[in-house]
Amino acid sequence: MVNFVAHSHVARRCSGASPQEAFGAVLPDLASMAGARIDRSLLTSSVRDGVELHYRTDKAFHALELFRAGAGSIRDALLAAGVPTGPARAVGHAGYELVLDGCLLTRYGVEEEFAEVLASAPDVTVAISIADPDRWRELLSSMRDERWWLGYKDPQLVARGLHRRLQNRRLLRFSNTELPAVATVLEAARPAIEAVTDDIIDTVAEAIGGGKLSG
Repeated sequence: MVNFVAHSHVARRCSGASPQEAFGAVLPDLASMAGARIDRSLLTSSVRDGVELHYRTDKAFHALELFRAGAGSIRDALLAAGVPTGPARAVGHAGYELVLDGCLLTRYGVEEEFAEVLASAPDVTVAISIADPDRWRELLSSMRDERWWLGYKDPQLVARGLHRRLQNRRLLRFSNTELPAVATVLEAARPAIEAVTDDIIDTVAEAIGGGKLSG
């Protein structure tokens, strides 16, 4: 999952993880965004446990038929709209995940829960290998202060964000002229994702041993 809100939520509400462990559950995705690598041996035990939970959550989520079918529907709609295969697959996968985060953020208390995880995040700089350390600090600062992740509630903003993120991926990027089609497809997909958001979180929680979520 590239969706940090869902990773954090599963950690907090399923395993009863501390904010530090929940931060570990989103750390691999944050490191990827910053172009960094993580040396797990230099993390505290709670953050390291969260990183392990991240990969268990990813495995359970990506095995879900709800996700596979939903991502496939987005991909097929993009192909029908003339978007090339590489971008259509990338947006099908990542777009579904980010729209799912946006749906989750409409649930009571989830925005505050994730903000707390960010505010309580320990300093993991020693474990981060990155050419530009300022990039890591700026990412965390912007997430705490600007809360740009709230934009995941809007599929139009998700489309624009994916457009920016994929620009350096030659086989996955899509053009400015294809951006409206991507936004339209993600907008159309949102109601179906909204309808299964709670089922997805519950199923992932059960798969990693956390049982049904409450609240």
